[in-house]
Amino acid sequence: MRLSVIVTCTQPWPEVRGCVERLVPQVRADDIELIADGSAGGLDATAGSHVRWLRSPGRGPRELRLAGLVQGRGDVVAITGDHCDVAPD
Repeated sequence: MRLSVIVTCTQPWPEVRGCVERLVPQVRADDIELIADGSAGGLDATAGSHVRWLRSPGRGPRELRLAGLVQGRGDVVAITGDHCDVAPD
């Protein structure tokens, strides 16, 4: 079963770093993908080559989630926001 994790980012890179960096080590090419979709500028694509960055300037959280759902390839989709304290495991 493949899992897509979508992070909606309404804040610029320094504020979303913690959330994204806790998720990156959990990504596995064959069964877990991480999609970060941002409406704010300054998202740092160097945060991890395993992150698929979508750029959606001017969109709100609901629109960002929808854009991530459209792009996700997983059988199961998990959605979180850049303000969430994601567990490292």
